[in-house]
Amino acid sequence: MALLFLGGCPSSNRPYLSISAQELNREPGEVLELTVNPKNFVPDGSETYLWQVEYWDEGSWKSLSGHLFQQDSGQSAYLYLPEVDYEKLWIGVKTTVFVDGELKELSGSKILYYGDKPDVAVEVFESTESFQAPDNWFENWGASKDERTPFYFRYVRGFSPTTLLAFDPFEGRIAAVDVEPNATPSESCVYVHGMEEISKSSYSISELNDSFDDIDIGEKGWRRRIRIAADLSSVEADGLPDKWFVDLYPDASDTGYDPDNESLFLIRGVKTGGTFIVDELLDISNLALLSPKTESFNLKSVITVHFELDENSLGIGPLLDEEHYFGIMLVGHAEVSASPEFSSEVIMEIPAILGAEMVFSPDVNF
Repeated sequence: MALLFLGGCPSSNRPYLSISAQELNREPGEVLELTVNPKNFVPDGSETYLWQVEYWDEGSWKSLSGHLFQQDSGQSAYLYLPEVDYEKLWIGVKTTVFVDGELKELSGSKILYYGDKPDVAVEVFESTESFQAPDNWFENWGASKDERTPFYFRYVRGFSPTTLLAFDPFEGRIAAVDVEPNATPSESCVYVHGMEEISKSSYSISELNDSFDDIDIGEKGWRRRIRIAADLSSVEADGLPDKWFVDLYPDASDTGYDPDNESLFLIRGVKTGGTFIVDELLDISNLALLSPKTESFNLKSVITVHFELDENSLGIGPLLDEEHYFGIMLVGHAEVSASPEFSSEVIMEIPAILGAEMVFSPDVNF
């Protein structure tokens, strides 16, 4: 049973503790940064904060162990959301402090709701870091939308929208992994799920909100689900893991990973000048091929693929800390006629997003 931690109300002058929780990572397996905010008193720096997490199950609160890692004195902590999607979590924190010459125990608590949501790709293509508006949208997006979350990346180094197919930017981006395009973009652009372009000159927050909310991401909400969960046994002294488990699920018709026509990409962002820029784009399809898998009865489609991302073996440095974040995108390829103007024998391979999942940096201040 959870202790009743009195939180105090804004109009009261009574000292208490308030808890801030990162908004973006609200899915099972991901990590939230929790922070204690002293209210109506000035801490002297000697305080030690004690955290507690419980989950709601069948009408009562039960202790959740092994998912919370305190940082230093405990003024902040990392919480790894359990892979079982409970109805809600209860987070409590307390400390003992001197207030007005008296030793007092102060406390605070917060109820946290979370769950699986499909990710919608929002990508910025530009030649310079001059288009900050999408970052502002992403930073303030928060947890207000309960149906989908952003898979947000900004490209600068050589990624050019002028090399992209008019209706899908991913051909140009994937080609740019090996050969940077020579063309210079005339205008920075935002692509929502690779299908809708918003140029810098016409950009507005409302336009981006509408595109994000309305873009088609496949029948029944999503065609392929990806889940990324921390390997808690690999959590280091900094409270962050260096290994992650990835599960790639089939679509609604039980069609699973097709290595002949699909590719998996790991995308890593690094903080540069206050924002995050893509600095690594790796094809990790082989990890899925070498992983354990369950096959359907017809032995043609893989139902679920499970594999591990190990920072040490990838060799690109950290995937997640306050300076980095990462995501995984599943891209499918289909052959179509290039244009009615050409012979039907002229075929182009068109990539499309089939699934995406992002784990954002635990830096609550973006």
